[in-house]
Amino acid sequence: MPELRTGSHLRSFLAACATIPSWLSSRELASEASRPTRSTGVQEGCSRRMILDGDDLVRRAILALAFAAIVPMAVAADWDDLLRDGLDGWVVLGDGHWRIRSDGVVTANFGIDRQREVQGTADIGREIFTAWSTRQSWLYTKREFEEFDLHLEYWVNTPGNSGISIRDPSQAACGIAERPDFACTPSKQGYEIQINSEYSDKWSTGSIYGLARAPEGLETVGEWNRLNIESRADAIRVYINGVLAAEHAGDPQRPLKGPIGLQLHDIHSFVMFRNIWILEY
Repeated sequence: MPELRTGSHLRSFLAACATIPSWLSSRELASEASRPTRSTGVQEGCSRRMILDGDDLVRRAILALAFAAIVPMAVAADWDDLLRDGLDGWVVLGDGHWRIRSDGVVTANFGIDRQREVQGTADIGREIFTAWSTRQSWLYTKREFEEFDLHLEYWVNTPGNSGISIRDPSQAACGIAERPDFACTPSKQGYEIQINSEYSDKWSTGSIYGLARAPEGLETVGEWNRLNIESRADAIRVYINGVLAAEHAGDPQRPLKGPIGLQLHDIHSFVMFRNIWILEY
């Protein structure tokens, strides 16, 4: 589960801490906290209660069991797994192939049906080819969200392009059209958080597309990367692998509420998403 935000769940945090034996070593706790996890807020905070003690294999085992039980209890009531019911809470828009694997990973690509649209055509012309190759597909939540924290992990081919849409009431209607109109795609109707793996676009990964540019180099090309979005009435903040990438106060002319969308950008892109969690305020 994603990181706890400061001040969000104090009661759960204190309840979790209270159940940890006070004789557990803070050194041991710190060792456990250094492992990759989405619950470091609980671990780091609780470590302040620990009393330094010697190493002991029994205590280490108890520590591991304690966190296995406590951390989910501390955060599960607040964070919602948007893939808990598979893709039942989502709708596919456009002709992309969206699937969820047995390991919970969502995959998206364009299939042979898209390729057949131009097979056997001697000369389709530049305009038709551009529309065919850039027509998008999106996976949107059926629910709308207003103020929230969103956590997900993504993988995209290189070069490749994707994005996360928030507060977009149009549900990418202009992007999935037979001839896409890029004047009214999600980045213009709501907000799009860019995912760019060496794709020919000046907006790098983590950018709030068209509004706030992120620095280069925050993602690891060819690997899974973490993306977090904070959506508030007065601000949008984006983090890539734990580093603040971009922030913006938001456009007062744009909606404060809307669904969340995952993008399959073009005929050449292949994307995967996993661990999609949301915390509403």
